[in-house]
Amino acid sequence: MLFLPAGYYFLSREGMLFINAAILFLVLFIAYLKYYLERKISPRFLSRIFEPETNFSFLAISCFLAIFFFGKTIALNTMLFIILGNTFAEAARARYGKATELITFAYSSLAASLFLLFFPLVFDWHVALLGCFAGTVVRWVKFPVNQDLSVGVVSGVVMTLLLQ
Repeated sequence: MLFLPAGYYFLSREGMLFINAAILFLVLFIAYLKYYLERKISPRFLSRIFEPETNFSFLAISCFLAIFFFGKTIALNTMLFIILGNTFAEAARARYGKATELITFAYSSLAASLFLLFFPLVFDWHVALLGCFAGTVVRWVKFPVNQDLSVGVVSGVVMTLLLQ
């Protein structure tokens, strides 16, 4: 999924929305074939790429919403929060527990945001820091909505409000 922020850096908003929608459709179609029609997907690596399908589809939906609702810089940061921060945080939680999950999310999200500052899409580092903090608080509170959606929307809204 890291090609989405990289592709959005070089491509237009409409092109990335189309690519993201195509990925989401492909994941849902494979899930439909596997679970509803109970078909075996051949070659096997296709069915393993998108497992678990619900997590992958929520990741694609949250990236789609980030591209759709926010400006380019904020959408790139939000997608990096979702893709890198949530992925590393889930791995840390499974291995080390809840406290390490939040630290890992904050560190990976902030590192990804500050990495973007070296590109021409520079904005104030305070905005990236507070957006990362908002995402960390959302992970800590655990809203009844999917983590990818809640982290993406809240951190994107916080960064948008801080830039105005």
